[in-house]
Amino acid sequence: DTGSGKEHYDGFSENHYHFACTECDRVYDVEISVIDGINDMAAKSLGCQVDNHSVIFYGKCKGCK
Repeated sequence: DTGSGKEHYDGFSENHYHFACTECDRVYDVEISVIDGINDMAAKSLGCQVDNHSVIFYGKCKGCK
């Protein structure tokens, strides 16, 4: 869920980040390294157990900008 009211399904099951275009609503995989230890950093900061996370970058894609 990117907040656009549309559901997006991703066949790539490895941990990775996404970019959602605020103009055309397309969602793209972001080909950058996943930040190792980010779950542990969040857990330490919050004082709770973090099992997973989701990162979505928002903006205008190449075609829309």
